[in-house]
Amino acid sequence: MVLTFKSPIKIRFRYVYILYLLIAVIASIQCYYGFIRPSGQYGRAYPNYNNFIIFKNSFFHLIQGKDLYVPYPDEQWDLYKYSPTFSLFFGLFAYLPDFIGLLFWNLFNTIPLLIGFVLLKGIRDSEKIYALLFCLIELMGSLQTAQSNGLTAALLILTFTSLENGRYFLAAFFVAFSLYLKIYGGIGLILFIFYPARTRLLVYTLCWILLLGLLPLVVVEFNKLLYLYKSWDHLLKTDQANSTGLSVMGILQSDFTLDISNKITMLAGILLFLIPFCQIRKYRIYEFRLLVLSSMLIWVVIFNYKAESSTYIIAVCGIAIWFFSQKKSNVNIVIIILTFICTILSPGDLFPHFIKDLIVRLPYLKAVFPILIFGIISFDLFNRNLPSEEPPLTISSKDRAGR
Repeated sequence: MVLTFKSPIKIRFRYVYILYLLIAVIASIQCYYGFIRPSGQYGRAYPNYNNFIIFKNSFFHLIQGKDLYVPYPDEQWDLYKYSPTFSLFFGLFAYLPDFIGLLFWNLFNTIPLLIGFVLLKGIRDSEKIYALLFCLIELMGSLQTAQSNGLTAALLILTFTSLENGRYFLAAFFVAFSLYLKIYGGIGLILFIFYPARTRLLVYTLCWILLLGLLPLVVVEFNKLLYLYKSWDHLLKTDQANSTGLSVMGILQSDFTLDISNKITMLAGILLFLIPFCQIRKYRIYEFRLLVLSSMLIWVVIFNYKAESSTYIIAVCGIAIWFFSQKKSNVNIVIIILTFICTILSPGDLFPHFIKDLIVRLPYLKAVFPILIFGIISFDLFNRNLPSEEPPLTISSKDRAGR
């Protein structure tokens, strides 16, 4: 009889998988049994899993032919702000008992994120374990409010890994689905510039966008769907007014009292993000592309006028990829420790209350180090001597045949 032994790394990976699944279960229990009492016009308590209820109700509102983007205070607190396509998708969870549906929804925000990290090249397995552990608490915070941010981060990472493996049709699906999940998920399109067959990638994406966008026609008429998209557009434009979030805009207007419009700040952020793309010769270097992924994950949060604490799992994933994919320096180690303390721990109960009282006047502390790291990555994309070696670009047989 031949004895076989499993790698210690695989065993540890298994423990991390179990830990992530356990966190999803615990967060679902905490979310299900809590209540919130929003101040203002509603004057009543709502279940703590209100976001799940909003998503669930949007499916029933869709099939009933109702406007998705108006208040329903007798059913839920706050407005639905996602696409009609996402409403239809949520039918997968809507008919389940609330706790079971909530648990499956949180698992759907957890498992794809695990898969995305596992598929990343250029990061040793041991480093992936530490990266996942680094993101764990932040993911927990998002799951406790039944948010979709874990899935948003996963879709951006999976877009990148699919492109690296030449699975362009799948990458196009992830980008299109991201777009209908959260508008800024469409930023994944910028990754297409690094890969061959860009035209085919765009065609695939347009096909997916069209297909997913028209998918609600299975339950509503065309004129009604057109009305819903117009209503969604109106809501997004209205929702932007006077919003700054835990973002660069919030820091500029609150801490520095600078009256700069969101549009100007956003334009500056877009320029900062895109400037490294002028280095066309570096496109073939895998570490450059991986750093761009990290920068992208951070950028969509720190320049998001609606960013809140639970959104930061997206940025923290980018920070984890940045730190654990490179050689460690003393400076970066100090920065990652401070990021863990100020960005991940500071909003939660694990942070010592006597210290929290000292910094209570710094509501944007959570955003400070992600902004700093975004600047460091932007600098590194220009100045670091990146290695010329890279993992080979794997092209799927279907895409190879179509090239």
